[in-house]
Amino acid sequence: MSESPERDPDHLVRWLGIMSLITSAEQLLERGGSVWPALSIVSADAAIEAMLGMIAVSTDDKEQFQQLYDRARQALRERGLDLPPGLDVRIQTAHRFRNTGLHLGSEVPASIARNAIKTARALRAFVRDQSEELALIDDAGLVPAIGRMSGVRAIEDALVKADEALRASQWEEALDQAAIALGGASGRLDPTIEPGSFSPNMTVYGDRDRRLPDLKKWVDERLGHHEEWMVAMAMGLHPVEYRDLLRTIGRVTWYMDGHYEVRRAIEPSAASAEAGVHAVADVILRLSQLGAIRLKERWE
Repeated sequence: MSESPERDPDHLVRWLGIMSLITSAEQLLERGGSVWPALSIVSADAAIEAMLGMIAVSTDDKEQFQQLYDRARQALRERGLDLPPGLDVRIQTAHRFRNTGLHLGSEVPASIARNAIKTARALRAFVRDQSEELALIDDAGLVPAIGRMSGVRAIEDALVKADEALRASQWEEALDQAAIALGGASGRLDPTIEPGSFSPNMTVYGDRDRRLPDLKKWVDERLGHHEEWMVAMAMGLHPVEYRDLLRTIGRVTWYMDGHYEVRRAIEPSAASAEAGVHAVADVILRLSQLGAIRLKERWE
């Protein structure tokens, strides 16, 4: 019997990465014409190549796509299996159009990018069906499994609810819960970026000095920017990626009576919800593996 999903971080990382590439391809395609279909097909093709690597058990980082594809087909034949009819041609077609768009700068039609995404999803379904371990991960829920790995009930609950909302096509609720999970993780970073206590010296400029409120505002804003950079880097993201993630999932404001409000810059959609939830799960998985999430707050 294979390890339980929450105890196999390597497969969680790879499977989540593949899903994130596919949802990113869908999100890029939603942006319309211009270069977006070309970028979309690059992301879908990367997901396909990652799955071929799982089939072939690739160990050579210099291996070309065709070599990897041939070894994957050979590995399947040795097990008495093969790709579903037509999928082999679709994989090759997706990679060929990826090359023309990426290497030659040719325009990639949206329909071609859409077919590449469908191909990546079809290959994912095939790979899943051939692996008891991956099927277990999917059946248990990839996102909830990562929540359990965090060891923090609040983060686990938020990711479970985010996963349930995705399955129910409740895009706004999925993003709300992803924002709550990310907020829970960023508030528990270990080592903490928060001081143990802070007592401002109100006599530095004198109680009547009119510059003090302006100075406090300036310091607060500057520290806010610095904190976002530190949180982003602690999560393994570039600050631009962290900013874009927050624009997608939103920022949570909690009120004294226990209710919350989420403000986001992007209207929720199927693609943005799936991409946002998986991006948050990816961050939390990385922090969990590093032991960078405090299991208890100081007040708990």
